[in-house]
Amino acid sequence: MLRRAASLAGWAGGGKRTLTAKGVLRKQDVPAAAAVIGVKAPHAVRSAAGLPELHVAWCAAIGMGLLTGEGGKASGGPEPGNWPPGGGTRLLEAWLKGFFAVSAGLGGDRDLGRGFLVLVLALLKAVRDQDVPAGRGLPREVLEEAGEICGSRGLDAGVYDALSGLSSHGMPGVEGLMALPADSGMIAVARPAASKAPAVTPLGEWAASRLAEVFPAPLGAGLTAEELIGAAAGFPAKERETLADRWLDARDPADAVREILSAAEDMPSRLRVAALELAEMTGEDGWPRPEPGWPGR
Repeated sequence: MLRRAASLAGWAGGGKRTLTAKGVLRKQDVPAAAAVIGVKAPHAVRSAAGLPELHVAWCAAIGMGLLTGEGGKASGGPEPGNWPPGGGTRLLEAWLKGFFAVSAGLGGDRDLGRGFLVLVLALLKAVRDQDVPAGRGLPREVLEEAGEICGSRGLDAGVYDALSGLSSHGMPGVEGLMALPADSGMIAVARPAASKAPAVTPLGEWAASRLAEVFPAPLGAGLTAEELIGAAAGFPAKERETLADRWLDARDPADAVREILSAAEDMPSRLRVAALELAEMTGEDGWPRPEPGWPGR
C-alpha cells in the first residue's frame, strides 16, 4: 500500500492533475495511474473509484500526505525519498493515517468507515487465534468478533453495511477485507499452494492496539471520580457519555454529581470542563432542586 501510494505521488508530480467533482482521477487518467502501481485497468472501468487497487492507493496517498488534492487538482506532496521527516514513529503514524483514509474512502462516509475499522480489528483478532477457521468459517468468526467489539463498547458501527461497501468497490466481502490488511502489511498470507494459515504481523499487532484505542471500552464502575474525569477528558466530548455510562449507572445521580464536582474542585480548567459535562449527563435527577424561596423561584 505504501509503495503504491509513493508511486502515485511521483507520477502526479507537480502537474496538477485534474480531479472529478468527487475528488478522484478522471476516467482518461485511470490507465496511466494504474500502470504506475502495476495494475491493468479494464476497459469498462468508469472512474478511479471503480478500480479497487488504485482507489486504495489513492486514498492512502492522500491520507499520508504524499498527494494533495485542492481546488480540483492533484499534485505530489513531499519527495517520497525524504518522506516522512524523521522516519521511525513518524512513518508508522503516517501509515496509520493512510489506512484511516482508506477506511473512509471505502466506506463513503464516517459511519461506514468506522464499521470498516471494526471489521479490520475483528479480523486481526480472529486471525490471531490459534484455531483460525478456514474458508466459510472465517467470515462468521469475523462477524462474531465484530459483534462483541460493538457490544462491549456500545458502538453502532454498521459492520454489515461496511461489508456491502467493500463489495461495491469490487472486493467481495471478507475476501476483500483480508486482502486490504495483507496489502497493508498487517497480515502475512501464505501462497495458495501452501498450507500455512495467515498470521498477524508485528505491524498488525501495533495497528490492533491503536484501533483498540479508537474504540475504547467503557470506563469501569470501580474507578474513583478523579480517575473517571482524567480518563474521560482524553476522549472527544461526544464519546464521553457512552464511556461513562457504567460509572454513572452504578450511582445515585445526585451522589454521582457530588463525587464528580468535589473531585474536580482543584483540577485544571480542562478537567473541570470535562467534569461538568460528566455531571450534566445525569440530567435533572443529578442536580439538587432549589428550595421554595430561593432566587428565581
